[in-house]
Amino acid sequence: MKSSRMRPILFLVAILAIAEGFQFPDIGDFFSNLHRENAEKKAEEPRSRSKRGTIGDENSADPWEVISSSLPTKSDKSVNTRYMPTISNGHIATTVYGDSIYMEGLYSGERKQTHRARIPPTIMARVNLSDPEMERQVRRKFSFDSKYGIFYENVTTDFAVIHQKIYMHQKLIRLFVVDMYAEKRNIGSSVGGGVIQRKYRKINETKDIKFLTEARSHNANWEIKGRPGDAGLSDEVSIFWSDPVTQYAIRGTQKEYRDTMVMSIDRHEGNARSEFDEAMLIINTKGADHLLKMHKDAWDATWDEGRVEIMGNQQINKISNFAQYYLLSAMPAMDPKTGDQNDHIHTGTSRTGLAWGGANDLHGGHVMWDSEIYILPAVLLFHPVTVREVLRFRTGTADAAKITAERYGAEGYHYAWESALTGMDVSPNSDICPVCSWRKYHVTGAVAWAIRQYYSATMDDEYSKSLLYDGCDISREIARFFADRAVYDPSAGRYNLVNVTGPDEHYINVNNNAYTMVLASLAIHWARYYSCICNRNSRDEIPDDWVHKATLFNLPFNNIQRLHYPHDGFDPEKDNKVKQADTVMLTYPLNWNMSHDIMRNDLDFYELLMDDDTPAMTWSWFTVGYKMVQEDLKMTSFFHRSYQDYMQDPFKIWTEYKEGVGSNPDTKSSVNFLPGMGGFMQSIIYGFAGIRVRPQMLEFHNPTPPPDSSELRLWGLKYLGNKLNIFIEQTGSVTIEVVKENAVRPLVLRYNDTSAMTKTLRQGAVEQIEKAQVGFYIFTERISGCEHPRDYIYMPWGYSPFIDASPMLTPSLVVMNTLFSTCHEEVLFDRS
Repeated sequence: MKSSRMRPILFLVAILAIAEGFQFPDIGDFFSNLHRENAEKKAEEPRSRSKRGTIGDENSADPWEVISSSLPTKSDKSVNTRYMPTISNGHIATTVYGDSIYMEGLYSGERKQTHRARIPPTIMARVNLSDPEMERQVRRKFSFDSKYGIFYENVTTDFAVIHQKIYMHQKLIRLFVVDMYAEKRNIGSSVGGGVIQRKYRKINETKDIKFLTEARSHNANWEIKGRPGDAGLSDEVSIFWSDPVTQYAIRGTQKEYRDTMVMSIDRHEGNARSEFDEAMLIINTKGADHLLKMHKDAWDATWDEGRVEIMGNQQINKISNFAQYYLLSAMPAMDPKTGDQNDHIHTGTSRTGLAWGGANDLHGGHVMWDSEIYILPAVLLFHPVTVREVLRFRTGTADAAKITAERYGAEGYHYAWESALTGMDVSPNSDICPVCSWRKYHVTGAVAWAIRQYYSATMDDEYSKSLLYDGCDISREIARFFADRAVYDPSAGRYNLVNVTGPDEHYINVNNNAYTMVLASLAIHWARYYSCICNRNSRDEIPDDWVHKATLFNLPFNNIQRLHYPHDGFDPEKDNKVKQADTVMLTYPLNWNMSHDIMRNDLDFYELLMDDDTPAMTWSWFTVGYKMVQEDLKMTSFFHRSYQDYMQDPFKIWTEYKEGVGSNPDTKSSVNFLPGMGGFMQSIIYGFAGIRVRPQMLEFHNPTPPPDSSELRLWGLKYLGNKLNIFIEQTGSVTIEVVKENAVRPLVLRYNDTSAMTKTLRQGAVEQIEKAQVGFYIFTERISGCEHPRDYIYMPWGYSPFIDASPMLTPSLVVMNTLFSTCHEEVLFDRS
């Protein structure tokens, strides 16, 4: 509580704010302006970029494809697979010309040694010529088509033109396909020719799998079965593959040669055999092109379901398309011909997707908080069913989360810092410092946040109540954990979260990390609301004592500077720089209910404290934040910074950190870094489009296209079972097309103008909003009757305004009125 001497000053400030139309003044102007001018100058300065290599994209026309005359290489001229494209269908994946295939859920090793089990790609090899002189004279072109996830190598020689395609089948998801076609040049000649050769890996070139059988013949091809040597609960794996031919002679009058090889991998032998046999039958009867068409049709259906498109800026549109491909291909395929049995739970989405995670790769393919905060929100509004299946991993590992909590004397669920198959902690320091992972409460908060966002976007009752997903119980147990961890501080009259580590790992054991504290409060408020949605007694499920703690967390806030500190005792003059986005995440993705002057102060303050060697996704949160407070110069600067130093051409591969920073750049960064891509896509969807997913509505704040773009198109945006196309133009106009209406929850459109009439969004309707900058929101009138989450920590007057300084009306008034009308004063302010 503030001293009595401050109350008249705050009262005067409130009166002045009312006189200015509820626009709260920036109390911290004197302090924040000291560094704001310097920050703006810094944003305007041209920034040098140290990119690795000079390989560029030679295709400026196709927004889905890149073309290059060379591949990324190491100093010894060998292919640098770090920057090669990853091909995946959510079940199996590889890096082009890498040495491994990984299958979802197949891990080797125990505890901190756990990593994805390596399967050698026995049918993938480079195209080479047996004659060294011919090899020196060949002309090569490489391309990657992100619309279909196909890598092409085209080789032109004096005697033939050779085309090789490599892809993971999107319909028959057990299949890896390599298709090589050679067409002879100078067909009429009976002389000349050459020999194509390819060197393949052997199936036994792996230490991760103990094969239970010898490789045996299967219809003139091969099959084998194995199990990771020390896999614990990991499944068996069955592998079928074509017998590879190592040399192809193109001579005399022969016109062409084609060889299509497939590899089929699954935990169930029957599934692997079935899809392998089907593929071989298709190749032999209908041709390899039919197999390819099935694959392309599956991807077309995926993109028809939903995607983001940017008009007028080919560079950003192509980066967006590649990011969407890499993100979606790391998740379960939308409509496989044969899915997994219901008892199999997809083992989440790791930060490097499915094509990385071996014994020598950072994080071993483990699932971390990145999945819920950075990756899933980027696809939620376009592919909600996919998000639901990825979230099911947290359902399957709930027992492990309960065991983890109990190990330290806590109640509820606490999810591990790094998880693999079982959900127990498998982080590198899990043996020597298990408490280091325990302190990262924000991982558990991220799970609650993802559940909240998913349900708010879908109102999916099956997810809430079905034992397959169990969303209500997970939300309750996470709320129980945070309520149990709250420690009352009589001197402050508040509740602390002690000995925690937030996202910023420069500060590993602090009290009251602001980001964690807000997540905890949101988790408890959400669980109270969600229990009502689940037709339970809310006060029995989520007691008033828990809500009381959620409203009185000791959130670090400097009321003079009007900004949040990251944790108790933080001293910006003495402490280290900030490693990555932490406190600025209150503005987004948490959408915390605070005045815009506080948002701006936080952004300006932490911009100057941010370590330049920060992970890729940090700058995306600054982009969304500065878009929210309408500082376009900084918004644009941070948007470009979010990808320029982290995306490697030509194949648009993202790295966790800037390559070239540090003493060992080749191993420092995770690669292909999905959180960076997810942050980039979120800056477009939730930043420029201005979308906020609330429990009661879908808000659009000042929607605009990205910089130097003419239009932002959101194809197939899903909200409450309705499907919309939304086109946002640079002129300020927005068009909404209703592609599919959900009769159970029809949508209503209202402009951000209290005098505007609502419009029901019926099937086939097209609504034009000419001046969308003032904002609009979409909701359904078929509401549950449950009180919306309060999402509130009691803070000084002016912290959470009744009407914000922004042009968009916020739900703050409803939240605060509900709070003060439903809670007794002694509950809110009791200090005992």
